[in-house]
Amino acid sequence: MGKLKDKKKGALAHLRLIRDELEQIVEYTKEDDEIDLRFADLSKQEMKDMYIKRKDYKLASLTLEVYAVLEQLMKGIYKDRTGEEYRTPPVKENEKRKNVVHDIQTKLTEQKILDIHPTLTKRLTVFRNKIAHKDFSFNRTKMDFDSRAISPEKFLEELLDDATQYIKSIKKIK
Repeated sequence: MGKLKDKKKGALAHLRLIRDELEQIVEYTKEDDEIDLRFADLSKQEMKDMYIKRKDYKLASLTLEVYAVLEQLMKGIYKDRTGEEYRTPPVKENEKRKNVVHDIQTKLTEQKILDIHPTLTKRLTVFRNKIAHKDFSFNRTKMDFDSRAISPEKFLEELLDDATQYIKSIKKIK
């Protein structure tokens, strides 16, 4: 069984990579020509053109990836703490499918195995579901979801901060 500390450390490392990729998108979609080219065989202009064209989809996919990091972390913790693979409960008629992260969180908290701050993932989960199941567009989903006049990049930064705080808030009870 892996240690909780190691699992949390790995998940936080994945979130740092996503944050780095977000910074790169921001860098390549700036209006000025001061682009810091850290990698790639593409020219600065080709990189900029690519990120401008794909920015909305890239932000949407990064959101899904942030959620996937949390989901995989929780599945790993569940297996370590219970000795069993997590199985999504079957969906009954007229019932919504359970959210994996929240379901595992509830089970481990009820069994007094972990103490987890449940509200930190609420916004990410709802936002992720809208992107995945309604409209694979970060910008349109953000406009429907959050009326504040902040940039899509800033909003994704907030979701990354929430995910980071969530991981850090996970505490072992027994």
